[in-house]
Amino acid sequence: MNEKLKSELITHLSSFLSEERNSKFDDVLSNRTRRITVVLEDLYQSHNSSAVIRSCELFGIQDIHVIEGNNKFSTNNEISVGSAGWVDIYKYGDNSEFDVSSCYHRLKESGYTIVATSPDENSKGLDSINIDDKVALLFGTEENGLSEEALVISDYSVTIPMYGFTESFNVSVACSLILRDLTERLRRSNLNWKLSEEEIRAVKYSWLMKSVKNSDLIVKRFLKERVLPPDRS
Repeated sequence: MNEKLKSELITHLSSFLSEERNSKFDDVLSNRTRRITVVLEDLYQSHNSSAVIRSCELFGIQDIHVIEGNNKFSTNNEISVGSAGWVDIYKYGDNSEFDVSSCYHRLKESGYTIVATSPDENSKGLDSINIDDKVALLFGTEENGLSEEALVISDYSVTIPMYGFTESFNVSVACSLILRDLTERLRRSNLNWKLSEEEIRAVKYSWLMKSVKNSDLIVKRFLKERVLPPDRS
C-alpha cells in the first residue's frame, strides 16, 4: 500500500473514533521509539513476559523481539492489561520464520548494538550504554539468564548495581529499571529518537485497524468506492 493511500485510510478510519481518542493516539506516537528495543530469550513465566511488555509499552518502546526455545511465549492479560496490542512483537524459534541466531543477525543488520543483561562480575554499569547507538537489550530466563550464544554475540553486557544478598533482580523489574534509565537519557538528548513519519503512519494504521469496529469491512468499502487502479508495485 502506498503512503498516500495509507494516509487517506488513516483519515477515514480516524473519523470513527472520538477526537479525544485520536488525540491520545497522536500523543503516544510522538513518544514512541525504535532506537531502543528489547529481546526476551526463552522466558517461561507468562507474568514476567507480560510485565516486561507492559513496561516496554509504557516507556515508549515499539518493538519487542521474542525468542522461543524450550518455552512457548505467552502473556497474562491481567498483568499486560492489553499492552501487547500497542507494540510490535517479533517471534523467533523452531516454529517461526526465523531461528534464534537470525534474531541477533537481524538486529545487527539493522544497526543495533547488542547489550546483554547479566549479573556477571565482568558486566559494566548502565552508564556504559551509549545512547548515541541504537541499543537492543537482551534479557534471559528467570533461572539461568541468557544463553551462551546470546552472551557471545553481544557487544558487551551490563548489570544493575545491587547491594543486598540476593543475586539478581526479577527480569521484569530489571527491564523496567534499565528502560527508565535509558529512555530518560534519550529524551533529554538532542538525538532524533522518534519514529519517522512513515513509521508513525504504519503504526497508527495498525492501531486503528484494531480499535475501529468492523475495520476490515470499512477499509474494503473505502477501497471499492475509491475505484483504485491495479497495484503495479
